[in-house]
Amino acid sequence: MQFKANKDVLQWIATGEILAGPVLDYMVTDMKKQGFPVDFVIPTEGAVAVASPIAILNDCKSPELAALFIEYTLSQEGQELLVSMNTTPVRKGIETPDDVLSLDDITVMAENKEYLSGNTSEIKETFQSIFSE
Repeated sequence: MQFKANKDVLQWIATGEILAGPVLDYMVTDMKKQGFPVDFVIPTEGAVAVASPIAILNDCKSPELAALFIEYTLSQEGQELLVSMNTTPVRKGIETPDDVLSLDDITVMAENKEYLSGNTSEIKETFQSIFSE
């Protein structure tokens, strides 16, 4: 099945309409804390890393403040705040509770950057042919 959003996949898993699906880690933790019978299964081959980008836009009105925000987000304190919101920290050495994954808990699936960058059009076309409609 194809879903438009991660929350839709998780809702179908939580209600038992489907048995498994790809979702974001913090969503599973949130549902577990609400009492839903869900849990993580990390494939032995590795998980797909989904980066949550953070950047300063070219036409940003306050680039100095934006830089401070990024600096804080990536700091020890900022990462601990994200952990309190059930998000896996990107810094090593951040303590996580049992229900929040750490980088040590996850094997990230290797990617072939050369193949990806050299075959972008073909990859997009294949994706569209599988998932369109």
